[in-house]
Amino acid sequence: MSTFTSRTRACRECGTDNEHSVAVSLNGDRMPELRDQILDGTFQRFACVNCGYTMRIEDPMVYIDFERKEWLTCFPTVRESEWHRLELEPLEDWKEAMITHAAPIARKMSAGFKVRAVFGFDALREKLLCFEHALEDGLLEVLKFDLVRSVPDIAFVPNRRLRLYAVDADTLWFGVTGTDRTLPAPRSLLTEYAMEPLEWLSLTERLRRGPYVDLGRIMLPLMGAASS
Repeated sequence: MSTFTSRTRACRECGTDNEHSVAVSLNGDRMPELRDQILDGTFQRFACVNCGYTMRIEDPMVYIDFERKEWLTCFPTVRESEWHRLELEPLEDWKEAMITHAAPIARKMSAGFKVRAVFGFDALREKLLCFEHALEDGLLEVLKFDLVRSVPDIAFVPNRRLRLYAVDADTLWFGVTGTDRTLPAPRSLLTEYAMEPLEWLSLTERLRRGPYVDLGRIMLPLMGAASS
């Protein structure tokens, strides 16, 4: 079941209040058109009724797809620095709904669910792409880390991070946050990382410690240390 609520936001350009219906929870298998909007980047982008300026509303939202066994809580991008205290929320909600208070048939369905905490719709889109193409998201983050090390002008900072936006048979396509730049990478690299687990053991273990599977686990503490 999907639920929506009304939200009022002032336009950043002209200050006019705009009221919009936004998702609180979204069932992806029952509303595939909204899943498609997440994947193409148009989800919850609204034009101001006065000046036409486009705004994006990123309120907290739970995304569930029972057919694909996906349970993700999407928090606003601006709350990513709080990941250490927010990342267990989707796991706790999933356990309560699918195990603790669930009928026996629902408990049987709970096996194999991918439970994640993400921050922002770009991160949500990335996870959905990952799962749709059977990519292991921990290894995808390892690939990003390796790309940042090997490409001189890609910075290891949250506001310039790599985000997956398209997948071909042989190529993964990344965008650089805050820019128009794209960066391709061979899909075969994920297989190479999987076949060399000891070389990447420390990083992959750190990335997979909880539902927040993202290089932000490493980037954000580094940014905090650098600013102190």
